[in-house]
Amino acid sequence: MSMTPEREIRVNLLDGSEVIMNTGDRVLFQASRPGAIPLSVEAELIVDDLLVALEEAQQQIKELQEGNRSACESRDMAYRSRDEAIVTSNQHYKQAFFLNEGLAEAQQTIARQREILKFYATQGNYNWHKIMSYEECESSEIHRDRGKLARTILEEGETQP
Repeated sequence: MSMTPEREIRVNLLDGSEVIMNTGDRVLFQASRPGAIPLSVEAELIVDDLLVALEEAQQQIKELQEGNRSACESRDMAYRSRDEAIVTSNQHYKQAFFLNEGLAEAQQTIARQREILKFYATQGNYNWHKIMSYEECESSEIHRDRGKLARTILEEGETQP
């Protein structure tokens, strides 16, 4: 048979009195208030007060359990909201990444188009050059190109998404 250590149990009742029991000798004491001198009492005299204190403690436990359940539900909703925000943020990041890629491609296309426009805008590319004699002339750069550069850049723009 195991021996449990002797201890003292103190409970405050609703009327402000304190019930004290020593587990070793199983004697009940009651003090009119915590810290007052306890007097020995018969268990029957305080059973009603103990039952009321027990009922109140059970009610407090029930309220704490309900509060805990509510707190857990709130926590779970907060976690779901956080997870949804993370998913949305990731989707926005992906969209921004793809838009940024598209912007880089558009900037490259614009740069190529500028080079071609410079070719067509350069006055010297329109000049015909003499070769050997007055009657023999070499055609201009633009004449030899016949719009090939412009068509190439336009075709590139049509094939890109």
